[in-house]
Amino acid sequence: SIKGFLVYGDAYRSVYFARWREETRSITFLGKDFTRAEVITTALLYEGSQLAILSADAQHNFSLLSFNPESPETSQGLWLMPTADINVGALVPSMLPLRATKPNPNNPHSRIQADKTMLLFGTTNGSI
Repeated sequence: SIKGFLVYGDAYRSVYFARWREETRSITFLGKDFTRAEVITTALLYEGSQLAILSADAQHNFSLLSFNPESPETSQGLWLMPTADINVGALVPSMLPLRATKPNPNNPHSRIQADKTMLLFGTTNGSI
């Protein structure tokens, strides 16, 4: 579950990843993307136990980042690890992560929730 995790973007300092703890009512900083990007929107995606952070910037790029505190390349997790960069070709002002569904094996006419997310996004030129 991704409940309690926060991802947010900054127009000057890129992407930040944090965790909200309800019992102590506190936010703990987990990591940040150290590449400069004018971030417009962000989203958390997951599949099973794998978590990914996606951001869209003003240069029409998607950046896929991962959080791995055990990796020496990430300075004990303080740096988010870049996984992929994709040029979308248009500005993406918003993204909507949706929980995926799959066919119900007990009832072929219904669906059950899968343990992963899909992403719906629109662009300023009208693409979905």
